[in-house]
Amino acid sequence: MIHTLNIKSLDLITLRLFVSFLQLLFRCLKIHDFKIFFLPIKKRRLTILKSPHVHKKARQQFELTIYKVCINIENKNIVSILPHIFINKPKNVKISVSCNF
Repeated sequence: MIHTLNIKSLDLITLRLFVSFLQLLFRCLKIHDFKIFFLPIKKRRLTILKSPHVHKKARQQFELTIYKVCINIENKNIVSILPHIFINKPKNVKISVSCNF
């Protein structure tokens, strides 16, 4: 049974620190059968007109960058590890857990 942790963040430094924390946690709990994959970066750009009337060239652009990591764990006792993961999760990190048989 393979459990997958999908982790998303807008900040790359926070994401890398959290992944290194998870690596240390897995090693301390003697879980050696996990794989970490950094998924492609998604960028969303939004363009807004500064002036609503005549000045069409006056625009402002914003960019939102989403970083993703996928961790596959082949362990049966993942349920006991999940509270440690969710308690120590930073605020700007989103985690979803899925199970593949």
